[in-house]
Amino acid sequence: MKPSATYLEQLDERVLVIASGGLSHDPPVPAWVTATGAQRKFLLDGRHPTPEARAARQQNTINTANAFAKGEATIMELNPEWDQEFMEVCKTGATERFDAYTPQEMTEAAGHSVHEVRTWVAATSALKAATGGYTPGYSYYRPIKEYIAGFGVLTLTGDQA
Repeated sequence: MKPSATYLEQLDERVLVIASGGLSHDPPVPAWVTATGAQRKFLLDGRHPTPEARAARQQNTINTANAFAKGEATIMELNPEWDQEFMEVCKTGATERFDAYTPQEMTEAAGHSVHEVRTWVAATSALKAATGGYTPGYSYYRPIKEYIAGFGVLTLTGDQA
């Protein structure tokens, strides 16, 4: 292995890098600064909710999605323009542009669950670092209010593949 090699570069095999996560979306999840004591406890320790708690959370999300689709919810609108611009950065391989994003600006533009976009950043950056560049393939985007999210799919093939 050469000294500057990344983990993916040193592998003598084909590698599939997958990122998943929504683009713009602002689901009905309590914010820490406004959360009640019970909500804060759930945010910290709620990884294994009871079946009743899971069902209540799911129903709250469904109710919010139905209201959102009708234009009646108080959550932030989807931002298809931001989503498509972000996907374009991913497609172009100009991963250095990710460095200009700040968490606050991303949240203001694309909602409180925009942290999921970091998986896209990690995957495209890892692919570029390992291969020197990549070629975009299939690309699809659709804002789906009923799911409270902008959905995208993007395939990229490393140039050394």
